[in-house]
Amino acid sequence: MWNRRELWCLAFRNESVKGHNTNNFSEVAVRIFKDEVLSRVREYNVITLIDFCSTTLEGYYNRRLQKFANFRNPGPRLFLRKMKKKALDSRNPINPDTRKKILCNESQFSVLSGNVTYFVDVLSACCSCSAGKLGKFCKHQFAVCYYFNISCKNFLQLERKKNMK
Repeated sequence: MWNRRELWCLAFRNESVKGHNTNNFSEVAVRIFKDEVLSRVREYNVITLIDFCSTTLEGYYNRRLQKFANFRNPGPRLFLRKMKKKALDSRNPINPDTRKKILCNESQFSVLSGNVTYFVDVLSACCSCSAGKLGKFCKHQFAVCYYFNISCKNFLQLERKKNMK
Protein backbone atom coordinates (compact mmCIF):
# COMPACT_ATOMS: atom_id res chain seq x y z
CA MET A 1 0.00 0.00 0.00
CA TRP A 2 2.84 2.40 0.76
CA ASN A 3 4.19 1.89 -2.76
CA ARG A 4 0.88 3.14 -4.21
CA ARG A 5 0.55 6.15 -1.87
CA GLU A 6 0.61 8.62 -4.77
CA LEU A 7 -2.57 7.07 -6.17
CA TRP A 8 -4.80 7.21 -3.11
CA CYS A 9 -3.37 9.80 -0.72
CA LEU A 10 -4.87 13.28 -0.98
CA ALA A 11 -1.55 14.94 -0.22
CA PHE A 12 0.01 13.49 -3.38
CA ARG A 13 -2.79 14.51 -5.76
CA ASN A 14 -2.53 17.45 -8.14
CA GLU A 15 -5.43 19.40 -6.71
CA SER A 16 -4.95 20.99 -3.34
CA VAL A 17 -7.36 20.06 -0.59
CA LYS A 18 -9.09 23.31 0.22
CA GLY A 19 -12.31 24.71 1.57
CA HIS A 20 -14.80 22.24 2.92
CA ASN A 21 -12.81 19.17 1.87
CA THR A 22 -10.26 19.60 4.65
CA ASN A 23 -12.55 18.66 7.51
CA ASN A 24 -15.52 17.00 5.83
CA PHE A 25 -14.04 13.50 5.83
CA SER A 26 -13.32 13.43 9.54
CA GLU A 27 -16.52 15.25 10.52
CA VAL A 28 -18.71 12.88 8.54
CA ALA A 29 -16.95 9.81 9.93
CA VAL A 30 -17.35 10.99 13.53
CA ARG A 31 -20.97 12.02 12.97
CA ILE A 32 -21.90 8.66 11.44
CA PHE A 33 -20.16 6.83 14.28
CA LYS A 34 -22.00 8.88 16.92
CA ASP A 35 -25.42 8.84 15.27
CA GLU A 36 -25.62 5.42 13.65
CA VAL A 37 -23.35 3.26 15.75
CA LEU A 38 -23.57 4.79 19.21
CA SER A 39 -27.23 5.77 18.71
CA ARG A 40 -26.58 9.21 20.23
CA VAL A 41 -25.98 7.74 23.68
CA ARG A 42 -23.54 9.64 25.90
CA GLU A 43 -23.32 7.06 28.65
CA TYR A 44 -20.16 5.35 27.46
CA ASN A 45 -16.96 5.68 29.47
CA VAL A 46 -13.62 4.63 27.97
CA ILE A 47 -13.80 0.99 29.08
CA THR A 48 -17.39 0.58 27.92
CA LEU A 49 -16.60 2.27 24.60
CA ILE A 50 -13.70 -0.11 23.92
CA ASP A 51 -15.87 -3.10 24.84
CA PHE A 52 -18.67 -1.79 22.64
CA CYS A 53 -16.37 -1.28 19.65
CA SER A 54 -14.87 -4.75 19.98
CA THR A 55 -18.14 -6.68 20.43
CA THR A 56 -21.30 -4.84 19.41
CA LEU A 57 -19.75 -2.95 16.52
CA GLU A 58 -18.57 -6.18 14.94
CA GLY A 59 -22.14 -7.52 14.97
CA TYR A 60 -23.40 -4.25 13.49
CA TYR A 61 -21.00 -4.48 10.54
CA ASN A 62 -21.74 -8.20 10.08
CA ARG A 63 -25.46 -7.44 9.79
CA ARG A 64 -24.82 -4.60 7.35
CA LEU A 65 -22.55 -6.74 5.14
CA GLN A 66 -24.99 -9.66 5.16
CA LYS A 67 -27.83 -7.33 4.25
CA PHE A 68 -25.81 -6.02 1.32
CA ALA A 69 -24.64 -9.48 0.22
CA ASN A 70 -28.19 -10.83 0.22
CA PHE A 71 -29.49 -7.92 -1.92
CA ARG A 72 -31.63 -6.62 0.96
CA ASN A 73 -30.19 -3.10 0.86
CA PRO A 74 -31.57 -1.16 -2.12
CA GLY A 75 -29.31 1.87 -1.57
CA PRO A 76 -26.34 0.85 -3.77
CA ARG A 77 -28.61 -0.32 -6.60
CA LEU A 78 -30.59 2.93 -6.50
CA PHE A 79 -27.34 4.93 -6.49
CA LEU A 80 -26.04 2.99 -9.49
CA ARG A 81 -29.32 3.55 -11.34
CA LYS A 82 -29.09 7.28 -10.61
CA MET A 83 -25.51 7.43 -11.90
CA LYS A 84 -26.52 5.53 -15.05
CA LYS A 85 -29.29 8.03 -15.72
CA LYS A 86 -26.94 10.93 -15.04
CA ALA A 87 -24.21 9.56 -17.31
CA LEU A 88 -26.30 8.32 -20.20
CA ASP A 89 -29.54 10.34 -20.17
CA SER A 90 -28.46 13.79 -19.00
CA ARG A 91 -28.26 17.04 -20.97
CA ASN A 92 -24.66 16.22 -21.73
CA PRO A 93 -24.63 12.41 -22.15
CA ILE A 94 -21.50 10.38 -22.60
CA ASN A 95 -21.70 8.42 -25.83
CA PRO A 96 -19.76 5.24 -26.59
CA ASP A 97 -17.82 7.10 -29.29
CA THR A 98 -16.43 9.72 -26.90
CA ARG A 99 -14.43 7.46 -24.60
CA LYS A 100 -11.20 5.68 -25.40
CA LYS A 101 -8.46 3.79 -23.63
CA ILE A 102 -5.18 5.61 -23.24
CA LEU A 103 -2.41 3.61 -24.84
CA CYS A 104 0.16 4.07 -22.09
CA ASN A 105 -1.83 2.28 -19.41
CA GLU A 106 -4.59 -0.34 -19.28
CA SER A 107 -6.38 1.33 -16.39
CA GLN A 108 -6.53 4.91 -17.68
CA PHE A 109 -9.21 6.22 -20.00
CA SER A 110 -10.13 9.54 -21.55
CA VAL A 111 -13.79 10.57 -21.73
CA LEU A 112 -15.06 13.50 -23.80
CA SER A 113 -17.94 15.25 -22.06
CA GLY A 114 -19.09 18.36 -23.88
CA ASN A 115 -15.95 20.17 -25.00
CA VAL A 116 -13.78 18.94 -22.12
CA THR A 117 -11.79 15.72 -21.99
CA TYR A 118 -11.64 14.05 -18.58
CA PHE A 119 -9.14 11.39 -17.58
CA VAL A 120 -10.35 8.43 -15.53
CA ASP A 121 -8.04 6.09 -13.65
CA VAL A 122 -9.91 2.91 -12.75
CA LEU A 123 -7.26 1.55 -10.35
CA SER A 124 -7.20 4.62 -8.12
CA ALA A 125 -10.94 5.31 -8.68
CA CYS A 126 -10.30 8.95 -9.57
CA CYS A 127 -11.31 11.27 -12.37
CA SER A 128 -10.00 14.68 -13.41
CA CYS A 129 -13.46 16.29 -13.03
CA SER A 130 -14.32 18.30 -9.93
CA ALA A 131 -16.39 15.49 -8.40
CA GLY A 132 -13.87 12.74 -9.11
CA LYS A 133 -10.68 14.51 -8.00
CA LEU A 134 -11.17 13.44 -4.42
CA GLY A 135 -12.29 9.90 -5.23
CA LYS A 136 -16.04 10.52 -5.48
CA PHE A 137 -17.82 8.39 -8.04
CA CYS A 138 -18.72 10.47 -11.10
CA LYS A 139 -20.52 9.93 -14.38
CA HIS A 140 -17.23 9.65 -16.28
CA GLN A 141 -16.14 6.70 -14.14
CA PHE A 142 -19.54 5.12 -14.62
CA ALA A 143 -19.33 5.52 -18.40
CA VAL A 144 -15.93 3.82 -18.49
CA CYS A 145 -17.11 0.98 -16.27
CA TYR A 146 -20.37 0.63 -18.20
CA TYR A 147 -19.01 0.69 -21.75
CA PHE A 148 -15.82 -1.29 -21.09
CA ASN A 149 -17.47 -3.69 -18.59
CA ILE A 150 -14.86 -2.99 -15.92
CA SER A 151 -15.35 -3.29 -12.18
CA CYS A 152 -14.44 -0.11 -10.30
CA LYS A 153 -13.45 0.29 -6.65
CA ASN A 154 -16.18 2.86 -6.02
CA PHE A 155 -19.00 0.45 -6.74
CA LEU A 156 -19.53 -3.27 -6.95
CA GLN A 157 -21.31 -5.23 -9.64
CA LEU A 158 -24.86 -4.99 -8.35
CA GLU A 159 -26.78 -6.80 -11.05
CA ARG A 160 -28.31 -10.05 -9.90
CA LYS A 161 -27.21 -13.12 -11.70
CA LYS A 162 -30.15 -14.94 -13.26
CA ASN A 163 -28.77 -18.39 -12.62
CA MET A 164 -27.45 -18.16 -9.07
CA LYS A 165 -26.57 -21.55 -7.68
